[in-house]
Amino acid sequence: MLGLNKLMKILAIKESQARLLLMHHRWNVERVFDALDRKGKERLFTESGLTYVKDDLIGFNLNQLPLQCEGDRFSFLCNVCFEEVDAKEVTGMECGHYFCNCCWTEHFITSIDNGYARRIRCMAIQCSYICDYQTVCLLVSARNPLITARFERLLMESFIDDNDRACWCPSNPPCGRAILLGSQCDPFCEVECMCGTQFCFNCLSDAHSPCTCRILGMWVKRCEVEKQNIVWIDANTKVCPGCGNAVLKAGGCNHMTCRCGQTFCWLCGGPTGKSHFMRDHSCNRFTTEQKKPRKDTLQKPTRQDFSRYIHYCNRYRSHTDSLEKETLRQQSLQTSSLFLSIHPTDRPNSDKNWVLTGFEKLLLSRRVLTYTYPFAFYMFGDELPGNDMKNKGSRQDLFEDQQQQLECCVEKLAMELEKFFDQITPGEVAEVRFRVVSLSRLLDNCCRNMYECIQEELLPYLGPTENIAQYKASGPDKAKEINCVARFQSNNMH
Repeated sequence: MLGLNKLMKILAIKESQARLLLMHHRWNVERVFDALDRKGKERLFTESGLTYVKDDLIGFNLNQLPLQCEGDRFSFLCNVCFEEVDAKEVTGMECGHYFCNCCWTEHFITSIDNGYARRIRCMAIQCSYICDYQTVCLLVSARNPLITARFERLLMESFIDDNDRACWCPSNPPCGRAILLGSQCDPFCEVECMCGTQFCFNCLSDAHSPCTCRILGMWVKRCEVEKQNIVWIDANTKVCPGCGNAVLKAGGCNHMTCRCGQTFCWLCGGPTGKSHFMRDHSCNRFTTEQKKPRKDTLQKPTRQDFSRYIHYCNRYRSHTDSLEKETLRQQSLQTSSLFLSIHPTDRPNSDKNWVLTGFEKLLLSRRVLTYTYPFAFYMFGDELPGNDMKNKGSRQDLFEDQQQQLECCVEKLAMELEKFFDQITPGEVAEVRFRVVSLSRLLDNCCRNMYECIQEELLPYLGPTENIAQYKASGPDKAKEINCVARFQSNNMH
């Protein structure tokens, strides 16, 4: 409402004209005023498909029509169908062109069917005027209300797709809801749709702060590429117990000799002498104490990079798996007979919700912890372009200290909530409640410290375009479902 009314007041124009200006400039009021300042009002109107008249005498006037009088009847010759129609069946646009309602209606329906609902131009040759929304709806609805509904839906989709502060919920399967940010909201914020989907408004991925959108995109691509590599390497290579390089078996002999000179057994992976298969051969025997190859002592740079990726990937996937399981546990919590038995209905709401609050804090903190691993992988590695961090070692130590504290608190709270289902007795409720509430407050501080460390100590080295959503103890903002059609029809557009 503020954006539309602001344009109408400052430019002294009608609502339909203000709406077309906003539509042409992707529903951004500041872009309209910037174009006005650079181009002037006349050029602004012309490029937006509006007619600019200096004396503001804009509009359709029946007295301007070239009418023919036959008795008491006034008729008009339409230049499209060349039929004489009653003057009351004529519609004129602000550009000064007049045609019969039947021709206008056919033109509007054809434009809608061909996908031009967003900007339906005047029928006159070389006229760039954009027909206003109300006229299109009035004439088309008289012919076919279903086409009018389709026209409004296309305009709704245009409003969402073209508006920098609006988007569709990216849930899978789609819930069909649209979200509109307020004028004061950060475009890097995270929001929660009414369907429960939490996502980043900037990149439409799942909520991923404190990891930036660019780093997350690089991480997802890296995981897709490395997934097949990991499977192949695990299935076809063994790690040399001497140098840590991956060794591929080319022949049938199980006595392997690495390029470093180390010999080892392909079957058990252990270092051997030349007589391993002649005497003291025990690879056929299964023992629980058999020493496994050391896959974490890799020395070559390429192998070190791969091992480093595996380190972060394993922890990322482990926490992702924990997050999924804890989400399912939370969803089934309120229907749990144990939960209902220790939460009688006569207790105050604040006392009933401590378990749910604990789970909400656990899920939020687990998500934050999960995405610190992709962030750390690129932030402290050499794969991220434009990363010119100084004193990387000390900053990495600071980050990992914060990460360790966060991880420790997350696991402690997870254990308490696991214990709640499996072992708690009615007499232990107060003690468990105290620990859950205390750990929830401690986790909130850990998350804030992690965000502060990233935003103040690390993000400045990635440039001004790298941002993350602000930390909020209650999680992503709850977004309200918007009725885009009603919003388009009213003045509530920004």
